[in-house]
Amino acid sequence: MEAPSAGGGGGGGGVLALAWRRYNGALRRRPLRTKALTSAAVAAASDALAQRLVGGPYRPRRTALMALFGLLWSGPSAHFWQAAVERAFGPTRGLGGALKKARACAPLPTPFAAGTPPTAAPKSP
Repeated sequence: MEAPSAGGGGGGGGVLALAWRRYNGALRRRPLRTKALTSAAVAAASDALAQRLVGGPYRPRRTALMALFGLLWSGPSAHFWQAAVERAFGPTRGLGGALKKARACAPLPTPFAAGTPPTAAPKSP
């Protein structure tokens, strides 16, 4: 994947390009940890945004639980699931290969993920 560029024209310079390179470096060095932390950050940010859009009081405990879910379940399970898919189907190129993998594999982890998010946790005071 090509790094996004930010300000400064061509050459791949800029803050976003640097962040992208560092993120990809972290993925190469410690893929599981990087994916778990990324999942935690995305889960926390999306929950905080959802709470803001819905209105009402902000529930930091809920956001923390969503981040914990991303850290301990979503990120690691996606890491190992994708590795299993790559072993089963081998590397693919192009949209056709990606669609083939998605069509064959997307329904399988759904029952595991659907019942586990901590969104039903009791409301924090």
